[in-house]
Amino acid sequence: MKRFIGFVGRVTVAHVVTYIAVGALAYPLLTREFFEGTGLAAQVMRTPAEPALWAHVTRWMLPFQVLRGVLIALVLYPFTGTFTRWSYVTGPRACSVGVGRVVDDVPAWSHG
Repeated sequence: MKRFIGFVGRVTVAHVVTYIAVGALAYPLLTREFFEGTGLAAQVMRTPAEPALWAHVTRWMLPFQVLRGVLIALVLYPFTGTFTRWSYVTGPRACSVGVGRVVDDVPAWSHG
């Protein structure tokens, strides 16, 4: 049980920190224009330009990211034995080959 709780804690912290860090970098560099003025997201979503509506987003973002981290950990935990058997070199390669294989199996007509 102690190992499980430790795993959940590590995955949750890694998820939340990564989510916030990447979001903080991506917003000013990539997505700000979509949320300001007549941008696509500004037309259909809550934006920072509307503080009364945006407060709901800022209030619930962190608790839901923690919940998402816990759910990710619950899904990954059954595979920890497999992850620990992989060496540093073969593990990431096996993951990328697996993802690439899934992408290769997607029919050509579904690419748009």
